[in-house]
Amino acid sequence: LEQAFDEYTAEVATTNTFVDRLYTTRMTSVLDALQTVHDDTRANTKALLASANNVAVSMLNGLQQLHAELAQAVVALDPVRECQAVIRANLPPTTRPEVYPVIEHTESAETTRRRRLERLPTPRGVKLSFTPTQAFSVPLYRALERQPMHPSLKVPRFLLQLFEWVMAHGATQTEGIFRLPGNKAAVEALRTAIDDGAAAVPTNAHDAAALLKLWLKELGAPILPPALYDRAVAAASVDGIDEIRAIVTAMPAVNAAVLLELARFLAAFFEPNVVAATRMSADNIATCFAPVLLKSPSTDLSACVLNLDNEIRFVRLIVQSYSFLDTRSLLTV
Repeated sequence: LEQAFDEYTAEVATTNTFVDRLYTTRMTSVLDALQTVHDDTRANTKALLASANNVAVSMLNGLQQLHAELAQAVVALDPVRECQAVIRANLPPTTRPEVYPVIEHTESAETTRRRRLERLPTPRGVKLSFTPTQAFSVPLYRALERQPMHPSLKVPRFLLQLFEWVMAHGATQTEGIFRLPGNKAAVEALRTAIDDGAAAVPTNAHDAAALLKLWLKELGAPILPPALYDRAVAAASVDGIDEIRAIVTAMPAVNAAVLLELARFLAAFFEPNVVAATRMSADNIATCFAPVLLKSPSTDLSACVLNLDNEIRFVRLIVQSYSFLDTRSLLTV
């Protein structure tokens, strides 16, 4: 046993000696290698981070430069110049002065009737003599005076005739109604023939719709008096239907009657099935009629451009709410 114990002790000593030698020689070199790898990795990571930071700084500088260039482009952009042609093409003629002098008449009965209609005086530069059959370029009050066979009508009879022509050709099923201009030569020929008293009628819905917009455009003054324009766009901007009703009440009776009669006519085109057939939404319809119903008294084109959306909204609200706006005394009997 003693001999076996001595042999075991010798083996343990040999083993301990081997482990100590392995640790002191091999493990030291392994640890040194691991430390070297760690140092190299850390250095590479720092280099990559520095490179990424340089790329980010370069991209940021590029974005800042691009932002500055875009800002300069926005400042240089002139929206008035872009919209000027559209505004001039759709708004009523601007060559007529905005002065409305009161015209005295020697016929007392005629003067009384005109005052009862609360008519707008004729603008300077607009002719006061018309042919007996003329329908276009005739002020509203004159149009009413020239229909003695229809004393109960609050609007010109020709306006109702235009409505009938539009509907007679299936306008509620005509794609692009009021947006497409119709045949320019045919519309001008119809206008001349009608003013000459000939029995001329449009042959399609687009020509009839073009005649309706032409008649409204050539009244000599917008349906909404310029004095009420600012109130109208302000009320439309907040959907102020009560204020819009007050504006309609403040309008001359014949102007309010024409506006509400037109709204009642256009309401048929706001129906969902009609919108699907014509591809003309409520805003599309309002966009077509806003330029011939409202005109800003301002000469600042940029202000006119800013008010375009509210003009369209005003017309849309009038059509959508005409039954609430109607006081029955304004529409036809």
